[in-house]
Amino acid sequence: PLKIELQSPILARDLYNDKHPEIVAKSADSSSIYIFNHQGNVQYQIASNKGDELVALENINEKNSIITQFAIYQFGEATETQENEWAFEHGDWGRSRTVKLDYTFDDSDEKSLTRSYCYPNPIRDNSGTIRVETVGAEKIEVVLYDLAGYYITTFTEDLYHSGNQITEWVWDVADVESGVYFAHVAVSGEKGTETNIIKIAVLH
Repeated sequence: PLKIELQSPILARDLYNDKHPEIVAKSADSSSIYIFNHQGNVQYQIASNKGDELVALENINEKNSIITQFAIYQFGEATETQENEWAFEHGDWGRSRTVKLDYTFDDSDEKSLTRSYCYPNPIRDNSGTIRVETVGAEKIEVVLYDLAGYYITTFTEDLYHSGNQITEWVWDVADVESGVYFAHVAVSGEKGTETNIIKIAVLH
């Protein structure tokens, strides 16, 4: 693979209407503008003045364009999808620092409950955090019991967004005796209910 030292900003936009964003950046010595395809291979190398900074990737006169401080390089017909791109140093003219991704989420083969655990474990201070990672879940219920099976407390959360989600609760154990506890995690959704048991130690 090619090893090329680059300088910021490193920008991305579909310049050739091939449904993949190209990556554009100046070399570390500022002598060239490199255009890489989505697999990281060099497509073009454009000679550039060392003081000519890369500014943005934008649609100018219906052409996909590379804008530098002193020049504009134009390519194919512009597309206005504004997806899968990072066209300015700070994301966009509004400095939002967000990137839009154009993809379809398919969770048909995923488990609703992907992972659940407590950290730190053992809990040595006055609180621990129970984390549940889900995909396409609608509701989470965590019920805590002690080693003898006596009920301690319950955490619940209704989820309103599809896709991957992380839900956390802080368990205050200041008034809980040292010992071993069990958290019964139940995640429900369109796929039914999935469960897991977390073993948690509390040490004061």
